Amino acid sequence: MVFYGFVKHIFVTLRLCVKRTLAHEILYLKPMKNAIIITIMLSCIRINAQTLTCIVCDKDTKQPVSGAYVSLEGTSITVITENTGSFTLTVSQMNNTKLVLSHLAYQALIIESPFNNLPDTIYMEKHVNTLN
Repeated sequence: MVFYGFVKHIFVTLRLCVKRTLAHEILYLKPMKNAIIITIMLSCIRINAQTLTCIVCDKDTKQPVSGAYVSLEGTSITVITENTGSFTLTVSQMNNTKLVLSHLAYQALIIESPFNNLPDTIYMEKHVNTLN
């Protein structure tokens, strides 16, 4: 009888351990596995990202143009050039769209295929206003 009680105690303990292990896996390991899978998926999306990097300068003075708006036509993706005239625009996939540069003091500039032939430096011409 004592032996039966001891064996029963071992089986009950093992069953509780198995239940605890399964509960631990469900509560702690599965969300961690899901987080790892999501992180890998997001990094794969980031790998496919396309980046446009360029410097915007004044055509006459060759000085950097800060504060110019750079956007992809037909999207809400917009960045502003820094004090050095540089900008970096990152998109999740390569779009077949135009790159639009605009600034109050300069004429707007449109680049047809920025993902294929974007130069290292883009030169903007000053906008000439005449008063009547």
